Amino acid sequence: MRLAGIALALIGCVLAAGASDQASQKLTVGAALDQYAAHPGADVPRRLAGQGIVDVLETYRDGANSWIVQGGGDGRLRRQHVAAAFAVELVALTLDGSNAEYRAGKPLVEWFCQLLKNQPPSEVERMAMLASLAAIQGAGDSLLLGIESGSYKRQGHIDHALARFPQDDRFKLIRIVDRYELRIISIVPLKGHEVLPEAAHRMPQEAAKRLNETLERLLALDGPLVRDEARLRRGVLQFVTGRVTLALQEFGAAAVTDAPFASYIANLMLGAIYYAGGDSAAAAARYSKAMHITPATSARLGLAASLMKMGNTQEAAAIAPPPPADKRIDDPWRLYGLGMFHELPGYLEAMRVALR
Repeated sequence: MRLAGIALALIGCVLAAGASDQASQKLTVGAALDQYAAHPGADVPRRLAGQGIVDVLETYRDGANSWIVQGGGDGRLRRQHVAAAFAVELVALTLDGSNAEYRAGKPLVEWFCQLLKNQPPSEVERMAMLASLAAIQGAGDSLLLGIESGSYKRQGHIDHALARFPQDDRFKLIRIVDRYELRIISIVPLKGHEVLPEAAHRMPQEAAKRLNETLERLLALDGPLVRDEARLRRGVLQFVTGRVTLALQEFGAAAVTDAPFASYIANLMLGAIYYAGGDSAAAAARYSKAMHITPATSARLGLAASLMKMGNTQEAAAIAPPPPADKRIDDPWRLYGLGMFHELPGYLEAMRVALR
């Protein structure tokens, strides 16, 4: 019995030592920032968040502020950039979680904004701003983004970004794309109040003025970084308001661009227009082009429907089944209503590159 007791005691000591080692290996905010500064990437923020994302979000600012102070001198600005970028990484991670996680993370947006506001504008800050704004639109948080007009008008994060980078058309695009009429998409023209909910409470002339202003502001966004998206959004708005001929011109131009999101949706819209007009072969060709850009559900089902209408039932049946469950494909059609959220992965990667 005594030997058994000794054995149990030894096992207990080993387990306790193991637990102690695991506790000592817990990633702190300071250690995470050190690792991220050396190799900016998505892995370290995910590992830190995996320890309990809400706790991490609520304690991050204190830990990051302490880490920044340790830099001193010339190293302080570098640490501020690293901490700001890491904060954006954490906020982006909350979009795959619960509302509670996003609520815990959103204060980090204004924290990093205040952190850098007295420093010279930098490429790291620019990309952090773009990524955070894309994340905010993905969350549908108009209050944090800022409301441009109406009785609920208020300044927000987009206004801070525009003040810091007034010449960057990407921020101007984010501002205008937050308008309701630029976040709806349909394969049939819509009624006025569906395109512009305020139209039910406005004179027809006022509603028309608002829509024309939106189209004009998009037309002015002709720089290489925004042209394709602006053209696509303009085409969709023209289509849903019944200006089909003008929409066809916009979609035709957007369909051949190198921007996957714009090209996919432009081909999808052209496919829908041709299908509704009875040209199933032309519709199938457009849906097929969209599928080659992104093999997402909306293009796949459109192509299957077109093939069925042409009598190609076996080919349609082969295309119709969804991809394997473990292969996640974000459908641009579904993301359209989330503003510039679809640009988030690219903005995050550009932010990391700017840190290196």
